[in-house]
Amino acid sequence: MQLLFSKSIDLFGNDKTAYFSWGTASILWVLGFMYVSEQGIDSYSSNLSRGTMLFLFNLLEMMQNKVWLSGETIRVMTVRHILLVLYGFVFAQSFFYLPINIVHTLYSSGPIFVMAIDYVLNKITITKTQRWGAFLAFFGVLLTVNGHFIYSALGKN
Repeated sequence: MQLLFSKSIDLFGNDKTAYFSWGTASILWVLGFMYVSEQGIDSYSSNLSRGTMLFLFNLLEMMQNKVWLSGETIRVMTVRHILLVLYGFVFAQSFFYLPINIVHTLYSSGPIFVMAIDYVLNKITITKTQRWGAFLAFFGVLLTVNGHFIYSALGKN
């Protein structure tokens, strides 16, 4: 992170740089998928190019900061990245079958499932406020995905 954003970190600090980077990446991520979807570009090719760039940026960052990983860490990261690649392929392919707003709503719901998985696997404590927030977010995702069913049930066809 220091190598790519050192000037921004110096000027604005870590937090503001992180928020700005997240916002920029979110916009570019959506635009990248919209372009691929509208142009009918093969989703596997687009994901492969995204993954290659991500790998190169991470490798450059690791080399700059002299970060080297142990064998166990590499094994865990390999499994994690295989799952992320599979997720990425399914996500990219879904653009050809679902409307873009539903795809991104489902994609944005990832933190809800990460929290649930973290609770089960790592025994992370979830506060009452977090539970309510996760419930409301999950309910919102259900409404978004199944909105046409609710709309038709109300007789608004």
